[in-house]
Amino acid sequence: MEVDTLLRLQSWFSPAFPTGAYTRSHGLEQAIADGTVVDAETATDWILGVLARGGPWNDAVLISVAMAQAARGDTAALAGSAALAQALSAGRERCEETLALGTAFRRAAALWRELPLDSARRPRADPFTGLDDELALPVVLAVLAAAHALPPEPVIACALQSSGSNLAWIATRLLPLGQSDGLRVVAALERQVPALARRAAAADLGVLGGCALLADIASLRHERLRSRVCVS
Repeated sequence: MEVDTLLRLQSWFSPAFPTGAYTRSHGLEQAIADGTVVDAETATDWILGVLARGGPWNDAVLISVAMAQAARGDTAALAGSAALAQALSAGRERCEETLALGTAFRRAAALWRELPLDSARRPRADPFTGLDDELALPVVLAVLAAAHALPPEPVIACALQSSGSNLAWIATRLLPLGQSDGLRVVAALERQVPALARRAAAADLGVLGGCALLADIASLRHERLRSRVCVS
């Protein structure tokens, strides 16, 4: 990849963006409260399971499919992918999460159109023309990545690593984990994400559907967790 591509991905998936260091736990906070996740090893297992078989996996596939739809200007298909992304959300909190993060990410990334960037990847027009104001995060990422002519596999890899790193940060806050243990979790994710990204980049909608049942149930139960730090 060219340096400007790397910098753009680094910026979009950094803690400065709305998707960085957020308090959405995909049910991890509930799992910690239940005693299912208790240390770095169980946190790693939980997070890898979510990435490979839960909501982030579906998001990765949707990014790949929606990027192709955006590249050919198929707004009707993009609208369908956006609706599907909401339908795949495991409960109210997850649906609210993907819409809120999508809106925030879209607003933040608009600066890349307003600034006088000397890049051939700067979109000449609003790439969201013809689409709803409120879209799920994977579709927003896909539309923006296609508009900036970014390659799908690195975008998907960064999205997965960002999700996993955010969950690792949440585990570090809610468990008695030190910085080294938290980084150990992140390092373990880095070894698995490239293969997941390659699979997702070559996938179609036929592989959608999560089987991270414990995480989905924990996410639903989190809606009634009395004392909580995370929003989901």
